Amino acid sequence: FCLAAGASVATGLSIEGFGTWQQCFVLDPILLSKLGLSLSLAALLFFFSYKVKHVAALPAVLISTPLLFFLALGVSGVSLETARNEKWIPEPEQHPHSGWEAFHLYNGFRNIAWHTLPSQASNVILLACFVAFGSALDIAAIQTEQP
Repeated sequence: FCLAAGASVATGLSIEGFGTWQQCFVLDPILLSKLGLSLSLAALLFFFSYKVKHVAALPAVLISTPLLFFLALGVSGVSLETARNEKWIPEPEQHPHSGWEAFHLYNGFRNIAWHTLPSQASNVILLACFVAFGSALDIAAIQTEQP
């Protein structure tokens, strides 16, 4: 799932199952360069997360990656419009929405079934316990450096 989502984001293709992976294996230089850059970044992130022990190493890579990408575009003389046309950068949304606008789907708070909320209290409490326990195990595994 994560591999398919990453490949889909990296290439701009819709990868939804085993049958859709074949579209990644065509001799398209732009597609192959996108896959190559994505795999290189994944290897770099893997290296920095497991081999470099400094606390700021991984955040520095994550911050510097888009900066280096846009710097490379500028140095190579590729305009943002050309990068958008070749699908290196997504098109901006024509009408961007805010998250709070989702409440308009429910006509404010009037169309929410409030009477069902009390019956979900036990589920919410159990979910919070599972998440807290899982987080504690993750922290313990990180401190002992176990995957």
